[in-house]
Amino acid sequence: MKILIADDNRDITDSLALLLGVLGHEVEVAYDGIEACTKAETFLPEAAIVDIRMPGRHGYDVAKSLRALGSIRQGCMIGMTGEGGTDAKSRALESGFHHLVIKPAPLQTLLAILDPAPPEKA
Repeated sequence: MKILIADDNRDITDSLALLLGVLGHEVEVAYDGIEACTKAETFLPEAAIVDIRMPGRHGYDVAKSLRALGSIRQGCMIGMTGEGGTDAKSRALESGFHHLVIKPAPLQTLLAILDPAPPEKA
């Protein structure tokens, strides 16, 4: 799957990109909201993991732009935030995110969202 990861925390972004790449995904990274929107126009991601609070463009604005591209698979737009609460979740859903996870999000949680189908038994 083609996945865009956008987060101004380079350690989180680069680590997650490495892990998803090892699992066979094609990953593109961006370190701010403007870069995320620019890269998405040519990369056309099927999934996105986007930090809510980023410089340049807020994650909510990025989500709206990504949804307009039409390449994101149903259920694969994930917002990440350091703060939770009902307001954050409803605002994320209104912006176009399918899910909102609290940082640090466990890799298993992200993988379950990106590929909800259970593996086939051999």
